[in-house]
Amino acid sequence: MLLTRATGAVVYLGYHMIKTRPGTMRRLLVGAGWVILVALAGVASAYLIADPPPAPRNDFMEYWAAGRLNANGGNPYSEADLLPVQAAIGMADEQAWPMLNPPWTLALLMPFGVSEYGPGYVVWITLLIAAVLLGADLAWRVFGGEPRKRWLAPLLAIASLPTFYALAAAQITPLVLLGLVAFLSCDCRGKEGRAGAALALAAVKPHLFYLVFPAVLLRSIDRRSGAGLAGLGIALAAMTGVAMATNPSAVVQYLGMMVHRPPARFTPPTIGTFLRMLFGTGRFWLQHVPMLVGLWWFTLHWRRHRRDWNWAEQLPLLLFASLLTAPYGAWLFDLVILVIPLLQATTWACQSANRRGIVGLGVTYALIMTSPLALAPLRLNAAVYYYVPVALLLLYLPARRILTDVAQPAIGAATPNPAVRIRRSE
Repeated sequence: MLLTRATGAVVYLGYHMIKTRPGTMRRLLVGAGWVILVALAGVASAYLIADPPPAPRNDFMEYWAAGRLNANGGNPYSEADLLPVQAAIGMADEQAWPMLNPPWTLALLMPFGVSEYGPGYVVWITLLIAAVLLGADLAWRVFGGEPRKRWLAPLLAIASLPTFYALAAAQITPLVLLGLVAFLSCDCRGKEGRAGAALALAAVKPHLFYLVFPAVLLRSIDRRSGAGLAGLGIALAAMTGVAMATNPSAVVQYLGMMVHRPPARFTPPTIGTFLRMLFGTGRFWLQHVPMLVGLWWFTLHWRRHRRDWNWAEQLPLLLFASLLTAPYGAWLFDLVILVIPLLQATTWACQSANRRGIVGLGVTYALIMTSPLALAPLRLNAAVYYYVPVALLLLYLPARRILTDVAQPAIGAATPNPAVRIRRSE
């Protein structure tokens, strides 16, 4: 009887949707999709909370353990202290997974550390998904995307391969994405203090966009306005203060780890890793040499664009330059921040008449994004995947020309939503 009623309800709903206008049907479909998604998420969350599995080998394990130690006054950067905490939730490795993020990150992790692992994991994954979806939606509006195609932003962001890797690894990088987009949105609306505070959220992984910091500094000096720097400094100080409230030595412990126990056993996809392979893996300082190239490029770039600096136009380039010369990180899951140039290019494509160019760029992008999956069975060294951001940059640069071949609102023009507006550079 229940099945019969459910079938009848589905048939009636389908008949009703066919009779409605296209706009109404679209709203009904979107609403139904959200209801189904929320219901499935609720069922999965209830199951995981009621019967949590052993801790999977992902990065939330290190975040949770570090937050728990710091909340109890322990050393979140000590592998000796982390190992028993991680072993208690099912980790079988003989060596602990260290948390490498700076001390202010602990302010975000301690609430998870004081909870049980299972519920904390569910909330963490939900937070990461929300960060990707919210960041994508906000980026679409900042770049002036068409309101009727707004659904493309969360779809492309959540379907991106780096997003898949970030969620599978329970990585914190989606919060970096949200922080960067929030910074861009606030700055474009003239809220410089809020923009700096938003950048503090992204600073849980500052090495991934390190060239943004000198740009913020020089831009503040150029405009004789310290609101952005003040917002960034106050937010970082507040977050660090929260972490030190339970562990006053958090900053000293972090610096001690970086000086005496740097993450030298890992081989991230960076130029620095290749330098270590050539001149000695024990020379960890070589990881930082490419930053000199990045800063040199930034100096030339700033001198060229100083007078017409526009964050909506320059941020994607700074992200590429930072990732390609990063001292550490830049793993595939870190590339989730490249959702920003992806959505920017998509807004161009939606306004471009060059259909052949759009298809060519789209196919090339799909090939680049799926290539790591094809190479995964070979179990190559992670450093090999350095080619991914390089290939994406080589695709993004011509896209700037190919997709802007027709008259369209310049970057910096008002978006359809007056609440999010990109202000022209002074």
